[in-house]
Amino acid sequence: MRSGGWHTVRHYLLLLCRGVFGTTLCTVGPLSQVQPATFPALKPAIVWATNHTWWLLPVGFLLTFTEFSLQIWGSPSKWEAVHAFLDGLQEHVFSDGTSTPLHEKRVTLFEKRRCCCWLKPARSTFWMWGRGRHPWSGWLMPAVRSGHTTQKSGTVFLCPDDAVNAEGVAGRAWECNGDIVRHAPHNLELLWKNKVKARRNFIEFRGPNLPGFDAEKRELQDRLHRAERDLKVAVRDYAELTSVSEQWVMCRLHSNKLCSRWFYAVPVEVNGKPWGVIVIEAATPPFTDKDSLIAFKERLTFFKKLLGSVLESL
Repeated sequence: MRSGGWHTVRHYLLLLCRGVFGTTLCTVGPLSQVQPATFPALKPAIVWATNHTWWLLPVGFLLTFTEFSLQIWGSPSKWEAVHAFLDGLQEHVFSDGTSTPLHEKRVTLFEKRRCCCWLKPARSTFWMWGRGRHPWSGWLMPAVRSGHTTQKSGTVFLCPDDAVNAEGVAGRAWECNGDIVRHAPHNLELLWKNKVKARRNFIEFRGPNLPGFDAEKRELQDRLHRAERDLKVAVRDYAELTSVSEQWVMCRLHSNKLCSRWFYAVPVEVNGKPWGVIVIEAATPPFTDKDSLIAFKERLTFFKKLLGSVLESL
């Protein structure tokens, strides 16, 4: 994420390094060109600078790298402004006044990046980026998320040049450069808990080897099979609806992470060019009828332009 404590610490460390490297260039370079007899009081410093002029090349390289990093990551204060914008959008969308946990109704800004060095879950066993893909295939990575929970998200979606293979609702919004709405009918968390409970009851069954208890054991086994079948069907439908793999869904369930049931994704432009995607997700749909959703789409157009102007200043 671009906002948060580590981003602030990194920014000020880069500023400190820029100051040190810049001061070194501004002192060693000029001093090495001065004759010691010109300024006798500075003779030790002049001699030292003359003997260490080779420092100028690596220090200049480090200064360039530091300046480039500052430009890439942006100012923490500006990213905090983006975070405040997403918080406002979250309050606007989920303004029903209920005390739903924040991680069940959140807004995430994904940024399109060329390179991604680490993926979780891995797309394949021996090559985490997947068959025919690589770190520079193009990826949608989380930049800022509303609220103060689930800020360490590692959710990354493939967003290649052949956009037909893009992943997730965010990837579909990027592909068509338009709004995408998805509503999953199944509650995966509940089906997962039912399967875990049925498996635990079957494994822990310790009845004597009698006909009556055999029937009870078969009943527990049938319940487990039904729970596994229902979960498998729900995972398949969810993966197809949200354009992810079944492995990706199962990994989230195994990690006890939320699989949201309602998604609204909309692309964001900066200077007239695609920059990323806003994904609004919730455990339950915030809009009960089609008219309220259409009205929200019209209001979201203003939010998109406002966010684009904020990102333009980064």
